[in-house]
Amino acid sequence: MPKEINLYRFMKGRNEDNQDLITALEHMSKAAIIISDQLAGQLHLMSPSAESINLHGEIQHYLDQFAEQQFLNALTDSDSCFAVISEEQEDYIQLSSALSQRARYIIALDPLDGSSNIDVNVPVGSIFSIYDRFKSASPNHPAAVLQDSGSQVAAGYFLYGPATMLVMALSDQVNGFTLDRSLHEFILSHPDIRIPENGSIYSVNDGNYHQFDRGTQNYLRFCRQQEEFYGSAFTARYIGSMVADIHRTLFRGGIFLYPATTAAPSGKLRLAYECRPMAYIIEKAGGLANSGPKNILEIDLSSPHQRAPVVMGSAEMVRTAQNFLNSSLPVTCEQSF
Repeated sequence: MPKEINLYRFMKGRNEDNQDLITALEHMSKAAIIISDQLAGQLHLMSPSAESINLHGEIQHYLDQFAEQQFLNALTDSDSCFAVISEEQEDYIQLSSALSQRARYIIALDPLDGSSNIDVNVPVGSIFSIYDRFKSASPNHPAAVLQDSGSQVAAGYFLYGPATMLVMALSDQVNGFTLDRSLHEFILSHPDIRIPENGSIYSVNDGNYHQFDRGTQNYLRFCRQQEEFYGSAFTARYIGSMVADIHRTLFRGGIFLYPATTAAPSGKLRLAYECRPMAYIIEKAGGLANSGPKNILEIDLSSPHQRAPVVMGSAEMVRTAQNFLNSSLPVTCEQSF
């Protein structure tokens, strides 16, 4: 039987000359194992008394702060990370490592995506993008590299569900690793993940339907009418945890939409640590990821918490959706009836 390939061995085989990237991922995976262990069986930590309000005016769980601290500790110890942009912090965090001036990477991080669902035991996750700051014209500025998504060299997410997984995209491939708790290591379990070209699952918060623009409404009606017109029904599936929704879409095919609304005309999801990393993963797996008429990875970041509408998933489904969305006209709630 061939020896199992752990994350370190996998990265050494593909990036032997890039020890800094290997080290950053190794340390992030150790933080994720601590978070996974903390989440497992910790329902007593998931009560409203463990919540506060974060800088976005959203509910912040105790475990949001716990997860962020684990990643910050791990990345500081790695000596390969220069700065972090986190959902939980208003500004960039420049790490205090003595080696930070030579540290190569900037990490954009959502420490615990979907934490509002923790109290009902829905799978949650951590999302990250890794940027090479030396590809920037101003490498000593912690924000500079994030202006250009071309410096993104990797992205991934940790999914904390029945099993804990790392799904990671490098320059040419997406691979999945599953945590072996007996070894405390992530083992390659899903090599070379490819998203199906087409699918029959659409994922969107339908409760916002009357706040969507006309094109989005028309596309959702198109999805609902598949059986009537084409004899094969689409299925609506929306978990409300981006990591869980994208994970299903990646493996089964489908489309994930988080459109702009009249209440949030710029969209709700954050470009740096939600949209870009997931777009990078989806595209490296053969799918498409758009924001309005533009590819998500072509949008420059003007602020740490910039928001953007999102349509991503199986390539054929995204192309069809864009035919509806690109010709849309904004409407008010009253006009959509």
